[in-house]
Amino acid sequence: MARPIITLTTDYGTNDHLVGTLKGVILKINPDVTIVDISHDVTAYDLLDGALTIGSSYSYFPPRTIRHANVEHYYLQPVSKTFHGRDVFAPIAGWLAKGAQASAMGEEITEYKKFAMPRPKAADASSKGVVLRVDGFGNLITNFRPEDLPVSAIETGTVQFTVGNHSINRLVDTFAKGVPGEPFAYIGSNGFIEIGVNRGNASKSLGIGRGTQVTLATA
Repeated sequence: MARPIITLTTDYGTNDHLVGTLKGVILKINPDVTIVDISHDVTAYDLLDGALTIGSSYSYFPPRTIRHANVEHYYLQPVSKTFHGRDVFAPIAGWLAKGAQASAMGEEITEYKKFAMPRPKAADASSKGVVLRVDGFGNLITNFRPEDLPVSAIETGTVQFTVGNHSINRLVDTFAKGVPGEPFAYIGSNGFIEIGVNRGNASKSLGIGRGTQVTLATA
């Protein structure tokens, strides 16, 4: 029988005991579980960054119902007011992986709002978007998708992006096709258009961070 999997996505970082504590609680309840760290570097209190992180990975896991986990029988007692990751979420995950029924954890939520990723907006002969986040390599993840590009861009490898004060004119398939030190656009594995630099850090090279406007010429 396959080992159950629990994934962890937090803003705790890895410089202290918090993540280790979560894992300890889970493994105490179910030592046979496999724990997968998605990320512990989600920007604190940042809904968009959390949504991007989860959205990039959730489709690769089996679908589950969404429930309000409010049955305190499964909580770690006493429940602190500041560490619900340890006292609520970790033990519930452990019990679910051990075979407890999700229906016993709380009521199913059927009416909920799905977070809508901000889309580029048309403006004259261009479309304006934004840098959603900077990944660990310094690549700039924009909110443009391949379908937002002119048809000719995919065929010719030519685009007209302006990111901050910098022009990006090449669309490449791989980093190796980019000229070292020169910024270029490419289609990232999560389906967004990203800006990168071969053998470099685009964010540092261009002096650009999250929230920077990105303009795409469409005509």
